[in-house]
Amino acid sequence: MNRDDGFSLLETLVGLTLIALVAMLLAETLGTGIFASGRAERSAEAMSAARSVLAELGVSRPLRAGEMSGDFGASGGWTATVSERIRTDLLVSYDIRLDAVLGGSGVTLDAVKTVPPGESR
Repeated sequence: MNRDDGFSLLETLVGLTLIALVAMLLAETLGTGIFASGRAERSAEAMSAARSVLAELGVSRPLRAGEMSGDFGASGGWTATVSERIRTDLLVSYDIRLDAVLGGSGVTLDAVKTVPPGESR
């Protein structure tokens, strides 16, 4: 039997199988990374929107003890629970828990805001 210097059918099939396995692992890893990146982007957008709402509370939105809520259009909304922490003649402190959902991602922020008694609108 005369043998060439080429690959046999079995060697070719084994090589192609190994290449296919490596390609599948690479595709799975890449898909997982893309999914995680999209989720991180949605979380960052939700965090940014929640920080904006938190900055508005007590400035352009009234700050009183109780529940407050709003929306970000069709893609989400927020709910804030405000409770008075301490009141003096000079200052009023409020505990704020803000839950925001935007684009399917949710975040919760806790904050304390202190304002003069007449400025809590």
